[in-house]
Amino acid sequence: MEILQILEKNIYTFFFIFYRTLLLFFLFPLFGVTFFPTKLKIIISLVFALILAPVLTFKLPPLTDVNVVRILVSDFIFIFLISLIFRIILAGIQLGGELVGIQMGFGISQTIDPISGFSMPVISQFVYIIFLLLFFSFDFHHQLIYFLYESFEKDTSRKFSFERGNWH
Repeated sequence: MEILQILEKNIYTFFFIFYRTLLLFFLFPLFGVTFFPTKLKIIISLVFALILAPVLTFKLPPLTDVNVVRILVSDFIFIFLISLIFRIILAGIQLGGELVGIQMGFGISQTIDPISGFSMPVISQFVYIIFLLLFFSFDFHHQLIYFLYESFEKDTSRKFSFERGNWH
């Protein structure tokens, strides 16, 4: 019976890690774009979950239905807010590029943005591509993976549960 409990805990731990990494790859602006294949997102999330599962050590609350739903919802809100912040930063960079393009006289010239499918000014698209190149050349994508690891290590939402007498 003890082996089944350990196996169940490991399966739930792997599932929660896979869920959070999958959310990151579906909602984050650089990976959540339409031309990034869905199967590839799932495979990369699965690989990251397989890598992180043996390394991470966090305590799960008692696995009741309410706690599982609470963990899933809190993970979704957490990754959604991180993705939203990064999308706002990218939108600010695109707006800055658009304002520079208008000042330079390129306000009329448009190009199709492959990420969103809308037409954007050429300078705005250029500044956006430069930002993405800097993002990857300064290894911020590695910092994103480290952030994912640290989000599990520092996460306090799994340290309490909705069980009777355990509300502190």
